[in-house]
Amino acid sequence: MILRAQSLGFTLEEIKGALADTKRHGLRHDYLIGQIARKLTELDRHIVQAQALRARLVCASNDLKARLKNGANCDGRTAALAPAATIKPRPVRRVDRRTPAIAG
Repeated sequence: MILRAQSLGFTLEEIKGALADTKRHGLRHDYLIGQIARKLTELDRHIVQAQALRARLVCASNDLKARLKNGANCDGRTAALAPAATIKPRPVRRVDRRTPAIAG
């Protein structure tokens, strides 16, 4: 019985509670039914949370695939735009303002 209860997800502490009065009063079926109902509620909550997480992961995956398909890098920049570090600045033409321009 203990192994079966463990296979259903019950902890040893929960099993101990179910068996506490077994020697004096027999197996407490009402307690076991209540514990099973509690486990089912807990499991349903975990399923909802797992499904919500799965949906968020699918959306994140689809979003990333769409960005990559459209040429975006992981940091959100498009591949067509080069990072600022790779753009070479144009040389600055200095004009000597001390010499007056000759009209000609």
